[in-house]
Amino acid sequence: MEVIHRYQTGNEGVKSIAESLGVHHEVLRMWIKQCEYHGINRIERKCRADRDA
Repeated sequence: MEVIHRYQTGNEGVKSIAESLGVHHEVLRMWIKQCEYHGINRIERKCRADRDA
């Protein structure tokens, strides 16, 4: 969620955020699009479920 917030604030670009995470920028774009489509609450629930599994 922090990553999405970093992008949404507009202070950093996708490529610089992706580089700081060590992921390809297209992966980050996919995460952002999923968040925009499904909403942040659904993404947060999925992350918690994955972490608890």
